[in-house]
Amino acid sequence: MSNLNIVRHELSRQYFNSKNSIDRFKILNEVEELIKELRQNTINNMDQFEQQIAEAEEVVLSGKQKEVLERIQSIVADVTGTRYEVVYKFVIPEAGIQDLYENLALDSLDLVELVMAMEDEFSVEISDERAEEFKTVQEVINFVTQ
Repeated sequence: MSNLNIVRHELSRQYFNSKNSIDRFKILNEVEELIKELRQNTINNMDQFEQQIAEAEEVVLSGKQKEVLERIQSIVADVTGTRYEVVYKFVIPEAGIQDLYENLALDSLDLVELVMAMEDEFSVEISDERAEEFKTVQEVINFVTQ
């Protein structure tokens, strides 16, 4: 059982065992403080994660590759109608193409539209077979920049 579940279980037990409304109020305040702390920890963890992603991108990508990544992110946002902030978090070099299907709720029609948009944007031809071979966003970047 995780620490959060242990705390939740203990507070629930205390709340339901308490007959006094003042004690219940104190317990609810404790829960509220725990929720605030969890939210802050989540925000801090996300900030650290985003910073690690940014640092990894800078190490891995050359200037041209970074430009291509940004253009791919823009294409994905435009074609799927997904907010750019969301796309930016998921469409990163090490992201697996299958992961993008799940994280951005893409379907096979989206894939066809994305391939067509990338062909137009980068003036390249991507066969159906080649499109199916891409395993990561980095592979797409490498293909476009070769």
